[in-house]
Amino acid sequence: MKTIDDFQSLHTKVFNLFEYKHDDKNYGVMEDWRSHASSVNENKMFTDDCDGFAFTMCELMLEQGYPKDKVMFIVCTADNGEGHAVCGYSCDGTTYISENNYTRVYDWNSKPLYKWQYYMKFDEPGQWYKITND
Repeated sequence: MKTIDDFQSLHTKVFNLFEYKHDDKNYGVMEDWRSHASSVNENKMFTDDCDGFAFTMCELMLEQGYPKDKVMFIVCTADNGEGHAVCGYSCDGTTYISENNYTRVYDWNSKPLYKWQYYMKFDEPGQWYKITND
């Protein structure tokens, strides 16, 4: 089983190779969900927004043997009121979050102003589940 330290280490690598640019400026469309795992594996910089960061994390986690039922792509509203995408990892009864806005992964319960909306786990790709924020 991969530990939270493994998750943090991967997050740090991806975070250090990431440059933010919104999809409309990067690809000419409002949303473009893609992974840049190949760039990270080659230790190359990549440019994208939150969803590209999150999908890159998810793909790399799966490549590295994280359990598919523990890796999540999560859609939420951030504390600034904007739509946001993050990568989640369920470990030791806690969901930890990797996202492009923070250098450290964190317990999603530590972000009470985030409105967690939907998640997809990679043992059921394409199946979305609603999150209750109770």
